[in-house]
Amino acid sequence: RPSWVASAAAERQDAAAVRRQARRMAPLSSIVDDCARDVSACTSIDAVGKDVTGTIPSDIGLLTALGTVYIGENTISGPLPTELGQLSSLSAFAVQANQLSGTLPTELGELVGLRQLVLFSNELKGSVPRELGQAIGLRVIELHDNLLSGTLPTDISSLTQLTVLKLSHNRLGGPLPTSLTALSLLKRLDLSRNKFDGAFAHLLRIAPLEHLDVYGNMLTGRIPDDIASAGLGALRSWLAAENKMSGTIPTGIGRLSELRVLRLQRNRLSGTLPTELGELSNLQELLVHGQSLWGTVPSALADLPQLSVCELTEPASDQVTNAFRGPLPPDIGDCRVLLVPRAPPAEPPPPLPPAPDEGSFTPSPPAPPSPFPPTLTIVSTANVTGNETFPEEDTYNVTSAGREGISDAAMVASLSIAILLLFGCCAVLWLGRLVAKRVPASPLQVAPRTIKVLARAIGGGGHERPVPAEASTTDDHSGPDTPSRSEAWWTFQPFAPEDNAAQDDQVRTVIARPRHRRPSGGPRNGRTSPPLSERSNRK
Repeated sequence: RPSWVASAAAERQDAAAVRRQARRMAPLSSIVDDCARDVSACTSIDAVGKDVTGTIPSDIGLLTALGTVYIGENTISGPLPTELGQLSSLSAFAVQANQLSGTLPTELGELVGLRQLVLFSNELKGSVPRELGQAIGLRVIELHDNLLSGTLPTDISSLTQLTVLKLSHNRLGGPLPTSLTALSLLKRLDLSRNKFDGAFAHLLRIAPLEHLDVYGNMLTGRIPDDIASAGLGALRSWLAAENKMSGTIPTGIGRLSELRVLRLQRNRLSGTLPTELGELSNLQELLVHGQSLWGTVPSALADLPQLSVCELTEPASDQVTNAFRGPLPPDIGDCRVLLVPRAPPAEPPPPLPPAPDEGSFTPSPPAPPSPFPPTLTIVSTANVTGNETFPEEDTYNVTSAGREGISDAAMVASLSIAILLLFGCCAVLWLGRLVAKRVPASPLQVAPRTIKVLARAIGGGGHERPVPAEASTTDDHSGPDTPSRSEAWWTFQPFAPEDNAAQDDQVRTVIARPRHRRPSGGPRNGRTSPPLSERSNRK
């Protein structure tokens, strides 16, 4: 095959790819124009994730036969045109994950045949229009992850066919309308991460509700005792963390037989955990930390076969935490993530009794028993399998915990003092050795002239005491290894007194003994040095 044929084929392939890319990157207006050429034949626009750009043209209102519009996950920007209200046949309008801006047009309420309105993950502002309640055919409304503000209109309760309502991650606020209980087919309600306040109990009366998420709002009030009497038997997940709910956890919560996820952490709940939680056989997650709950952990939690996440407290947090006490149910170790509280701070020790008088001993009375039972400690059972139990030594008494424990600051201070003492001892030893090298070793060494002066003073009037033979400097020490008298160093060494001497003023004899320093030169003038006595007389 010639090379020019191969190159021509490659060029044709590249041109086709460019044309496909151009069609793929075509603006939305061109797609609408293509549909406008045959209005009756254009019933659907499906361009999800096709890199469609541009804005939604106002000419889209001419496509009266258009039934579905799926153009999500693109880069479409601009506002929603008001001409959308002319699409009488429209049943689904999904433009999620784009860059839409502006407000929701009130003309959407004119689409009585609309079933799905999916506009999440955009930049829509403004409020939810009241006219939206006139689109009585709506079943799915997904407007989460936008910038919507204002309050939730009560007209939403007119959408009796509504099954999914998602408004999370917006800026909506105000009280939740009580008319929401009229949504008799609602199964999923997500209002999380907004600024709703006021009561929430009426939401628990929506009978078919399966998923209720009000996480991260400012809802107040108590959990109703008859939580299960309204027919919430289908509720599978209830997420109500980070609100301002108060009161206790009612015992009726045990009748929510289908409940799988219960997250009530970081509220203002108090009281104890009801033992009826052990009746939730399908429960998988239980989060109640960050509150004022107390008491013992119900042993019935150990009987839940599917419980995998159980967080009872936040030991590493400065917020208010629970104060559970008592032994931990042994079989609850099957939880994959288990957090139980640390011991509460120990009570201050009682004052010491006065010291008894000397000579008497009065035994101190025994310390009264602690009013608190042993407190749970932190236990981590990550990836625990089987029926492993926690040993009893994992618990300890509240009063002994504060007395026997040593704080980290005290340990650091003790270690610092020990190091300073060690360095001080080493410095003293080093200075001692340095001084020992500079001071002459005993016996004391002095110059010859000093010896003579001292000997003259001791002998009285300049007469020297006789030197013993073994200490005299005669010919026995003469020779080439004997130093000269002018260069010699002398040593004082007192005689030991006689055993039978008893006088206090006994005079001790001074011995002048040369050190054995042997200079290289020999005796001067070829002869030995005269005795010390003759040299003194000669002078």
